[in-house]
Amino acid sequence: MNRPTSQIDPELRSRTLMFGLAMLVLAALWFGNLNYRLLSEPDEGRYAEIPREMLATGDWLAPHLNDIQYLEKPPLQYWATAALYRVLGVSPWVSRFYNSALGFLLVLLVWRVGRRLYDESAGRIAALILASSVLFYALGHVNTLDVGLTFWMNAAVFSLLAWDGERTRRWALWLAWALLGFAVLQKGLVGVVLPGFALALYILIRREWSLIPRLCPIRGMLLVTAINLPWWWLMQQRNPGFFDWFFIHEHYTRFTTTEHGREQPWWYFTALLLIGTLPWVVPMMRGAVAAWRADKETADVGAQLDASGHTRAAPVLARSQLLLVWAGAIFLFYAPSGSKLAPYILPMLPPLALLAGRHLSRTPGPHSALVGSFALAAAVAVGLLALPSLRARLSPPPEQVVGYSQIAQWGFGAGVVLSMAVLQSLLRLKFSRDSLAARRERAVAILAIGMVAALAMLSNGTNAIETWRGAPQATAALRRTLTPDTAFYCVDTYPQTVIFALGQTCVTVRDHSELETQFDDGVRNHLDTIEEFTAAWQAAPKAAAVVAPATWHSLMAQGLEAQVLFASTTMVVIARNP
Repeated sequence: MNRPTSQIDPELRSRTLMFGLAMLVLAALWFGNLNYRLLSEPDEGRYAEIPREMLATGDWLAPHLNDIQYLEKPPLQYWATAALYRVLGVSPWVSRFYNSALGFLLVLLVWRVGRRLYDESAGRIAALILASSVLFYALGHVNTLDVGLTFWMNAAVFSLLAWDGERTRRWALWLAWALLGFAVLQKGLVGVVLPGFALALYILIRREWSLIPRLCPIRGMLLVTAINLPWWWLMQQRNPGFFDWFFIHEHYTRFTTTEHGREQPWWYFTALLLIGTLPWVVPMMRGAVAAWRADKETADVGAQLDASGHTRAAPVLARSQLLLVWAGAIFLFYAPSGSKLAPYILPMLPPLALLAGRHLSRTPGPHSALVGSFALAAAVAVGLLALPSLRARLSPPPEQVVGYSQIAQWGFGAGVVLSMAVLQSLLRLKFSRDSLAARRERAVAILAIGMVAALAMLSNGTNAIETWRGAPQATAALRRTLTPDTAFYCVDTYPQTVIFALGQTCVTVRDHSELETQFDDGVRNHLDTIEEFTAAWQAAPKAAAVVAPATWHSLMAQGLEAQVLFASTTMVVIARNP
């Protein structure tokens, strides 16, 4: 029975209020700059443009990029973003919203799971740690498919923990399978293969063979298939050969070979994990070790009493060990792959944050792990403060000097903010008269807010990178030039952010880039040779093109009749009869 409000511990009320205010501040920082930053080339342009074309053409079945069927990934995120475009309009911040919203929702979900599995303090600390980890924040603000995949898979694992073998909670088991179905619809078979690998590893390590039939794997996979089969089947009917392309080329070949040019050294993910979990590396590591050593509450206990006094069976799942195996399985799965990208290990961060929250909330006395986080955050702050002084040593090219100055200014400001947060956190932990639990939560909250604020400021400086590349200037030049009767070409380049900003596709010349596919709608939007382009260019009453710089030099030598509207080191914009 709940106590009357007047009898609630004042400190508990204060801690609850502090956490609520911290999450409001984090939400403001999390969503505050979605529309300020320019889209990054190429991924953000691609994943913004595909749903724009879906909405513009009315074809919600087959994703298209530059009027070509782009079937590398399933359509869930494209559908969601196209629906948001219809309601909120087409803009960069709307293109990022699905991704960023699921990222922040995962932070809230970690809080709820942490308080249910462990205690209120563990949940709060875990949520704050996750939100302010470098890799999680960075990818939560870049429009890719990986945050969505991370959300759906982790939500499934959390739902499995909520089930925990209880017959009265069978709905949670089926919810877990359904969430895996959405993970597959988000990014393909990895959405079920990766959690399946983790569960198999968990069962093997603990020798919990009886867990296999209790998970209902056959019926569960039928549910996953039922969620995805309609789209698979319709695409196969529309494009014979889709099954081979999607399941073999885009899954098996991508994982086992270096065909896509994503090979990295063996230590790549280790280094990335250490950097990506800053400044919380130490509590995450100690939390993982503590979970492996101390998680016997589900293995050795007998029958338990529920809240109503009835006997219930002991929990089926060793919760902390399952979270640890889930994180480790992701690392083991991708480590031998011939294709390595930074977002692949993103799903590790929610379980590691939960284990860090558990460790920090349960360890009595001062925390060397927390002090380690302060030290790492201070080191990051010093590095950011030093950015302006590094300009002379780095000697950026002349066209990048102004841009580097902008990045350095944002970085210096981020360093100041983070330094203040580190100092305030230390003072709160050391000198406050509150209980240790309250001091710990407030210190983590202050450092988390400072870290997110610093990351937000630093990410604002990335606009300078897109300015170096020339996308904003090229877009402005083309907007002044393109009319409905202007032929538009992309020659040996495909600037995806420019295409999205223009809301207009182009005829690609020679270089297929992201647009190479075996499925053709019959739209003539590609020329195979430069000779075809020059002939079409001369014949068109009005024409404009984005050209790779080396190709432009070659065309100039051939005497191509064109006016240069803009030029950078990555692209040249030309026009004929503008």
